Amino acid sequence: MPRAPLQRLPRLVAEVDGRIAHADFEAERERLNALTLAGDTVLRFTWRQLVDRPWDVRDPSEAALRLASR
Repeated sequence: MPRAPLQRLPRLVAEVDGRIAHADFEAERERLNALTLAGDTVLRFTWRQLVDRPWDVRDPSEAALRLASR
């Protein structure tokens, strides 16, 4: 029986940052680079955007998913 070709679904990683500084900035950059090299789309948002202006999270997230599924 022939197998259907596998299709990679678009992956979106959304990160939410608060006011507290991140403990290991270099490790975060390495992780971000690994995600990007794996083909993931990484968007970063602030806590305030998520809580006070959720459309500032929704709109770019939807746009990124549309672009990734082309």
